[in-house]
Amino acid sequence: MVPALPGNATLPLTLSTEPARMATGQTSPVSLSQLLATNYDAKVSINIGGKSYTADARSLLQTASSARACKPWDRQCNLWLSGPLTSEWVVNGPVRAPDGTTNPNLRIYFAVRAYSDGSSSSIRHVRTDVIVENTWAFTPQAQPQYTAT
Repeated sequence: MVPALPGNATLPLTLSTEPARMATGQTSPVSLSQLLATNYDAKVSINIGGKSYTADARSLLQTASSARACKPWDRQCNLWLSGPLTSEWVVNGPVRAPDGTTNPNLRIYFAVRAYSDGSSSSIRHVRTDVIVENTWAFTPQAQPQYTAT
């Protein structure tokens, strides 16, 4: 961490394949189990023609964790970043109506990045990007309209 750097200043940077040394000497990456030990969740609600659909990041992460599916480039849970300061998982799933039916044309992706507090195994901050994939986007005559929150 660079506490301050004046304008036009230079600072040498060294990249290394060695594990980062934290203040506690911790070198293990931020883990999905650490994230799931918090109350983190991100939810999406979509209304299409008066029918509501939802998806939530926590349940997708829990399912992937139980299946041990979080690996680099995995389709269910892509381990995008993994390190002692931050890790990121990209999970995806369908949107579901209250009756359990899914929308066949929409899929939700949550890119969940958890930041360590830098001195222990606690999560300091979580950032989430939400992507809505509409597979009807290029279908002739399809004009889907929806409200997302």
